[in-house]
Formats: sequence, C-alpha cells, structure tokens
Amino acid sequence: MYKNKINKQIIILFFEQLSHLIHTNISLIIALELIKNNFSKNKISNLINNIILDIKDGKSLHKSLNKYPKYFPEIITEQIKFAEKSGKLNKCLTQITKDLKASDKMRKNILQAITYPAIMLSLAIILCAIFIIFIIPTFQDLFNQFNTKLPYLTNLIIKISNNIAKYIKMYLNIS
Repeated sequence: MYKNKINKQIIILFFEQLSHLIHTNISLIIALELIKNNFSKNKISNLINNIILDIKDGKSLHKSLNKYPKYFPEIITEQIKFAEKSGKLNKCLTQITKDLKASDKMRKNILQAITYPAIMLSLAIILCAIFIIFIIPTFQDLFNQFNTKLPYLTNLIIKISNNIAKYIKMYLNIS
C-alpha cells in the first residue's frame, strides 16, 4: 500500500504529537487532523488520513493502526487497545513515545559500536589480501635466489599464499 518506507523518526514524532494533543483534551479525530496537516508533504499524511477515515467509520484507533503492521507493530497496537479500554490513552501514547525513542537510541548506539570493528575487519581483510597477493610472492622470489631449503612452515605459508593469490587474481582478473 505504501511503497516508500516511513522513517522511524516520523513514527516517533507522530506518537509524540498525538500524545501531547490528547493530553490537552483535543478529540482523537481533530488531533489526527492537526498531525496530518503537520505532515502534509510527507508519506505518513496519507496513512494518517486513512486512520482518520477508519475512526470516522467507527473503528477504534488500535484497529486502524493494526492495518499497518509495518509501521505500528502489534505490541504498540495492543497497548493502545488496552489503553482505549481503560481510558488511559494519553499515558499509553506517552509511554510508547518514550519506548520508541529509547529503542531508536539503542539501535543508533549499536550501529555506532559496530561501525569501528567493521571498518577494522574490512581493513584487515584488504591488508591480508594485499600481503598474500603482492608481498609473499616477492619474498618467495628472494628465498629462491638463496637456493636453500626453507623451513616447513615457510613453505606452507608460501604454498597457501600462491593458491589464494591464484584464486583471488582469477576472481578479480588481475595479471
């Protein structure tokens, strides 16, 4: 239905604004209309419009949000369902906003924590490939000039390097 993904920040902002507006005792439909107007040039405005139409047709907020599980997970719609029944929708929306913000912050922290090791691992792989393809063959030529028998481990490393270099060069078409 909505081919373009709606940013998680927009969903957080949606719940934050809805919470504030409901807290001021504005009706749900008017609150959603105001939010829709704030997002007039955004992908979420069509989604909010459909939610408004559902609510005007007599559906509850949680049933309307349930139609869009990609943007509103079941755990959120279930919380809203119980909040609607208990009359504590405002508190629920506030808590959902806090939870979404905390979840988003944790996701960003995890990505930030993974970035450095991923860069280091990539760099290590590239350096190993360069070492295997270009450096070890140079040492092999140097060792061949001495006409001496090399230790077993050195021969093993050279043979492994030659095989890996052969396949890497074949894969990358390097001469």
